[in-house]
Amino acid sequence: MLRNPLAWQLTIFFGLQSLSFYAVLGWLPSMYRDFGATPAVAGFLLSFSGLVQVPVSLVVPPLANRTTHQVGYAVGGTALIGAGVAGVLLAPMAAPYLWVALIGAGQGVCFALGLNLFVLRTERVADTARVSAMAQSIGYTLCAFGPLLVGLLHDATGSWTAPLVLLLALLVPQVVCGALAGRDRTVRG
Repeated sequence: MLRNPLAWQLTIFFGLQSLSFYAVLGWLPSMYRDFGATPAVAGFLLSFSGLVQVPVSLVVPPLANRTTHQVGYAVGGTALIGAGVAGVLLAPMAAPYLWVALIGAGQGVCFALGLNLFVLRTERVADTARVSAMAQSIGYTLCAFGPLLVGLLHDATGSWTAPLVLLLALLVPQVVCGALAGRDRTVRG
């Protein structure tokens, strides 16, 4: 699988969507505390993001299974994350519930799609297992650096601007790999 471009596209998409999720999970309440929210509101914003993710992640797989390609889901989910992160960056207190709802919806789409693509892009159970093992082991290793990088950037700059810009910048390779992985083709191992 390490020589297969589609397997790498699945891996990078899965890893970057996970990086975004864990960075938000680790730092969103701290961001909102620094933006002036009370501890209760900052914590609730994170919970609200998770509450939005649950129904979205349950609805996406059956819908995605009905189409021959899932490019729109990858692009749309990533765009939702981008809109939410941009809102947090540009006007965090203007509509915080909207921003975290967009992030949560996008992360719900991308996580569910990432897992679903392991099955949709393979024809044999053995290939599904190999792609899943590659994407999850390498992807989760990649994503482990998300919270660390966000924290380091915040410490280095004393601001949330650079970490949020980093999260936005990482959506570019995420959407590219998601769109490529979402095309109607299969991994041949």
